[in-house]
Amino acid sequence: MAPRHTSRDPVADLTGPAPASRSTDSEAAPDVATAGGSTILAGPVAGIVGGLVMAAFLVFAAVAQGMEPLAALEPMGATFRDAEARGGGAGPVLYGVLLHLAVSALVGLLFAMVLPRDLAPGSAGVICVGLAFMVMGIMTSAIVPAVNPTLQARFRELGGSWVIAHALFGFTVGYACQRIRRGLDVRVGRHLRPRTV
Repeated sequence: MAPRHTSRDPVADLTGPAPASRSTDSEAAPDVATAGGSTILAGPVAGIVGGLVMAAFLVFAAVAQGMEPLAALEPMGATFRDAEARGGGAGPVLYGVLLHLAVSALVGLLFAMVLPRDLAPGSAGVICVGLAFMVMGIMTSAIVPAVNPTLQARFRELGGSWVIAHALFGFTVGYACQRIRRGLDVRVGRHLRPRTV
């Protein structure tokens, strides 16, 4: 009786069975790793950038209306401070700007928690303009009159400039937040990309 011949791949005999693909877990890892971290980092950073844009515009708006360049920033130094601590000089202005940036970072974090991570930067900017108007309404109607009446009076002097400043703040925060998130996702994705053997 003639022996039976079976077709075999000599390469497979030498190399052994192909290893199972492990790309699924590695590809999902960046989403899990950056879901919370990107929000915690991107939100405050974008908020600070938006706060700087807002402050720069207020300086420009004050000069355009014939006021002192720091007319909008000086009253911020009176927040949570008594009348004796509201004198002029660089100290109150620096305190006010730092407080403004701290609040901007907090608002940026809140905005980042609302924005979907896969939303386009431009769309995120438009959404955050609406959110910034909501924040402006709360600040000007409830918070600022209680903690800084001097700044409340300056709102009326600068008029619509505050509205434009908040719109710029909102768009900047939304756009920058999504751009930062995408950059973080790319970096983490490269770091966790499965290595080929």
